[in-house]
Formats: sequence, structure tokens, C-alpha cells
Amino acid sequence: MKILFISHYSELYGANRSLLGLLEGFLKYPEIEPLVIIPNDGPIELELQNLGIGYKKIFVPKAILPKPAAFSGFIHRLKFLLRYSSDIVAFRKNTKKATKQIETQINLNSIDVVYSNSAALYIGFILARKHGIPHFWHIREFIDLDYGHTPVYGWRDLRKKLKASTGVVYISKAIQTHFRESSNAAIIYNGVLKECTFHKLKERKTKLDQCHYFLMIGLLAPSKGQQFAIRAMQEVNKKHPHHRLKLVGEGDYSEILKKLAAELGIAKNIEFEGYKSDVYPYLKDALGLLMCSQNEGMGRATVEAMAAKCPVIGYNHAGTAELIIDNKTGYLYREVAELSQAMIHLIENTSSANAVTDQAWDSAKSKYSIEGYADSVLEFIHHKMPLA
Repeated sequence: MKILFISHYSELYGANRSLLGLLEGFLKYPEIEPLVIIPNDGPIELELQNLGIGYKKIFVPKAILPKPAAFSGFIHRLKFLLRYSSDIVAFRKNTKKATKQIETQINLNSIDVVYSNSAALYIGFILARKHGIPHFWHIREFIDLDYGHTPVYGWRDLRKKLKASTGVVYISKAIQTHFRESSNAAIIYNGVLKECTFHKLKERKTKLDQCHYFLMIGLLAPSKGQQFAIRAMQEVNKKHPHHRLKLVGEGDYSEILKKLAAELGIAKNIEFEGYKSDVYPYLKDALGLLMCSQNEGMGRATVEAMAAKCPVIGYNHAGTAELIIDNKTGYLYREVAELSQAMIHLIENTSSANAVTDQAWDSAKSKYSIEGYADSVLEFIHHKMPLA
């Protein structure tokens, strides 16, 4: 089975890391022949080369626009269309160009299935329908709640396309609910690590009572909640002035976060580490991982921390609430005051966290392995494929 995967960016953030995990899991199936479309140069190229997977660079426009502040009534809709009319024209033009280029690859490689790796892509659906081949859609984001966007032709159009696809994979119950359930859908949580890697990480070398920083991993952006973690850290530092917060990731929001830390008088306690391809050296020495995104689709960093036996304190909503059972596999909160209290409790009661990290590791190993992930996705593809 020759599958054409289409990615909407070339960096190594969550969607592409999960795609790479899926492709790695498919390596044990010789009948699967993947080809990946990426829009431009980027670090995913080296990862694909290391896996021995072919790819082509073809610019594919994202089928999203900035979410309007208000979108009710004729006047608001007209203003929105006028403001972004040039973006819509550019989207249509670039989609037409990309369609011709990808069609060449479909014909040259006798593609059997088209697989779109994000809700931000329409072109896979268009191409599959044109060529009469199955189309699968992997929905990894809310679009609006997490990234502040809206589908280029509106939600009704996107939901119609999802319903008309051969199959749709949602990475959490929260995202499926947001897009509304459909008979052609399945919930399959991302595979994050190979089973052998889970076992390598099981024995934590640094004891929690020897750790003096909390950690956040991911894009620096308002939707990821670093601002809440910094405010919570101010309260933590009143009792524990030497504890720090490390932010691993990049983003335009970094300067605003640095300014906030300075205003709160804790600039020396907030450390900006930049993007790191390997986060496990940070996890093994961290007292806890903070997952402060209020609308996390699933949360790869949460699973990575669970695998490394690093306690997780997460916002009690969306995908995070599906991964963590409060006080059993992690800790959940809703207000900043609760977050700071959970952090202080962890500092002062590290011994009680050992049972939590043990259960978290067991849960992550059983649910989020790359092998199980690939098996589940392939089973779903076979189940939904039309009979020959």
C-alpha cells in the first residue's frame, strides 16, 4: 500500500513528531510504502532521511485564517471577507499550483491512499476525491482554541469535508467533541516513544528531592500558558526562593514572558533554554513538568514526562485531563493559585510523588507506545478502506 502523507510544516513540533513516530512504527510493515510531502526546507528532512523514507518538497498552503474577534451577523462576515480577501485569493492560487505538483507524484508513484496530517490542510481531500482514492485525515488540533485560527472556508465546510473523507483520526476525545462525532472517525492517542525507550527511561537517576527546577516544554505562545506558570512561580519563590522555572522552546512570545518575569521580580528564576531536540536531559533533572495549556489537543510533553518519571502538574481540561488521573498519575489544577499550591506541595513532599510517577509510567507505557500507535492506525485504515 503506497501512502502519500502531507504535512503542513517542516519543523519538529508536535504534529510532525507524531507523524515521524507513525512512520517509524510502519517500518515493520514492508507492505507500507510511504511518501511524505513537506512544504519547504526544515529539520524534518534529516529525520525522514534517517528513517529511509522518501519525501518531496512542495509548498502547500494552510487552509486557515486568523480567527475573527466576532463573527455573527452579515456586517461582521463582510468585514472579515474584505480584510482577508487577498489571503483567500492567494490560498486558492497556491492550492491550484500545489495540486498540479502533487498530482504528478500521485501518478508517478501509483499512490493508493492520501493521508493529511493536520486539520490545516485541505489539499489532500481535494486530490483524493479527484483521483478516486481513499483519504484519511489526522486531526491533531482544535484550530481555534489552541492556535487562534478558523478554517479558510468556515467550519461548516471543513466538517462537511471530514464527513466525506474515508476516515478521520482524532488524537483525543476533546478534539473529536470539538469537531463533532462522525461515523467514519476513531480516537487514537499519539504514540510518543518506542517500548524499548520507555524501559530505558524507567530508572530515574536524579532523585526528586535533589531537583530544584520546574519545566515547561513547547512553543512559547499565549495558548501554551507560560504566563500562568510564571505567575505561579512568583508565589512559589516566596517560600522557596532558589527554585527555578526552565522554559524549553522558542517563539515570539518570549520577550513578553521575560518582561512579565522582570515585573514580578523573579527574572533570575525564569530560564529560557531555547528549542532542544532532546528534552530528556531536562526531564530527568526536573522536579516536575508544568502543562499549562488550557486547550491542549493531547500533549506529547505530558507523556514524555510520564515516561521519564517526572511528575506532571497539568491544567484540568481538554487532552491533558484525559492523560492524567489526579493524584494517581499526576496532578490537575484549574486556577493559578492551585498551580502554585501543587508546585509547593511537590517541593515539600517529594517522597509522596514516587507512587504517582510509578503509576504514570505504567499508564504511558501501556497506552502511548509508537508500536501500539502504528498498529491502531493501520488497523483503522484497513477497516475503512473500500473493498477491492
